[in-house]
Amino acid sequence: MALRKDIEVFKKLKSKKTVSLNLDARWNEYLKEKKFYEEQSKLLRLDDEDDKKNSSAKKMKDLYIDESMNIMRDYISVQSGTLKTTAGK
Repeated sequence: MALRKDIEVFKKLKSKKTVSLNLDARWNEYLKEKKFYEEQSKLLRLDDEDDKKNSSAKKMKDLYIDESMNIMRDYISVQSGTLKTTAGK
């Protein structure tokens, strides 16, 4: 359900062709958009719990980099013959 809601919000934001000239209304729209994009970026980068407690050492996990490292590790293992594949079975 949350994914569908996010998709609907994203479509509304992208299809919007006008901008309010009222400064207060535009500021509220901006804050809503900013909140939406921040929530989306949190899904892509997960904060470590320890790093949240210690703000001086803020380290972010990047799911794309982590998965890329796993794929590269598997590729090297297959090339060196240390990983057994099950593709032929």
